[in-house]
Parts: sequence; C-alpha cells; structure tokens
Amino acid sequence: MEKLIGQISDQYKEAASIIRELDDIMVNNPKEGIRRLPEFFGEIRAVLGKDQAFVEAVAGGPNPHWTGSILDVLGFVYPELTTELRQEALLICFSFLDKLNYLIAQDNVELIQEPWLVRDIIVSESWYWPGFQRYVDLLKKNKGVKEFQQTLNRERNGVWMAWTIIRREWAILPIRTWYYENFPDIVDRTLDAIAARIYSRAKNRQIRGRVSVRKSVKELLQKYDPSFYQTLSRKIKKKEWIEIKRPWQT
Repeated sequence: MEKLIGQISDQYKEAASIIRELDDIMVNNPKEGIRRLPEFFGEIRAVLGKDQAFVEAVAGGPNPHWTGSILDVLGFVYPELTTELRQEALLICFSFLDKLNYLIAQDNVELIQEPWLVRDIIVSESWYWPGFQRYVDLLKKNKGVKEFQQTLNRERNGVWMAWTIIRREWAILPIRTWYYENFPDIVDRTLDAIAARIYSRAKNRQIRGRVSVRKSVKELLQKYDPSFYQTLSRKIKKKEWIEIKRPWQT
C-alpha cells in the first residue's frame, strides 16, 4: 500500500511539474504555449505510464485535475491574446474536449477560472456547461462577509465564484457588495460570460420554436442581480464572444 501511495504521489508531482513548465512558456511566449498545448495534453496523460489506457478506461477519461489545469493555464493569458490566437487556442481546446465523455469535459471546464475562456467554450458547446453547485453550497454556509473572506482564502476565486454571487438568489447583499468592490475585473469579465450564455440559450430556445430571443433574454436576465440588467443587455448587444463552429455544427 505504501508503495502505491508513493507512486501516486510521484505522479502528481510529475503532473505539477508539467503544468509549471507550460505556465512558464505561456507567460513568456503565449503563441508557442498555444501551439504546444496538444503536446502538453499528451505529456500529462502519459504520466500514468503503462497504466494510462487502463486507468483512463476505468475512470471514463483522463484525470481532469491534470488536463483541466492545462486549460486553466491557458486561461491566465487568454484575455491578453489577439482574436486570432484565441480562435487557434479554442480549436485546440475542442480537439481535446470533443474526444471526451461530455461529463469528463464538464469536469475539465469546471477547473478553468478565467471567465472569457469559459465563455467562449460554453457558447460554442453548451454540453460543456458544468454548473456551479459547489459554489452555491459554499455560499449557503457563509453567514457574513468575514466568514466569506475566510472561505475565499481557501477557495479558488474566478468565474464560478463570481457567477454564483451574481445570481440573485444565493449571496446575501453584504457579501455581494464586498465582492463587487474588491474584484471588479473578475465581475466584469464574468458578466461577459453570462451575457454570452443568456444569448446562446435564448437563441437555442428560438430554434426549437419555443419563444423569441428577445422574450427569452428578458426572462433569463431575471436570474441575475438586477443592478446588472443594463450592463448585461449592453454586453448581449455587443456580442463580443467567440463562437467556434466545428464541422458537424455548420
């Protein structure tokens, strides 16, 4: 048993080393980092060695904590990329995610903290929407700002935390106010992601013949903090997200 535990520990250390290497490349040369993403996906999966095929078959796919971390590294630089580089990066992301069981793909996307990368993935493929129940549960446990601050010190703060807080039903007003004041950039980019998802869902409803886009947008806006209705409406009109169409979607 000790040998097995040691082996697992060594594998996680090796995976962490691979992620750090990619992070260094992304920071210094994002174009090279994007080009080498497939290489790093393969390298981190190969950490399992001869057991890779068996373990991934039993688990239903690669370890999302490893591969999702690679996507998260991309997220660190994503807002600074040109549109062309973002499109290139997204195509590589989908070349990986589209080969997974959609539930495993969701597990990977859930580990991304950058709102714009999440936005462009889920607006291009709604099946990869992971939800944010974990953050709902966290907020339910926090009765005040001080308690929430302590929680935030232990948890990753990004799109999923912000999205949950912007939803109108889960965060108390003092927590919401404090969060907006202290993390305005995350909030603003998360609003970009929310706007994209609202429009995408509204468009899909219209395609299915249920209701007009305009009516759906109005209905879906009600799920969020009313103070952002105008901001979200403006972002929806701008449509600044990137939607990737794969061959079977055209």
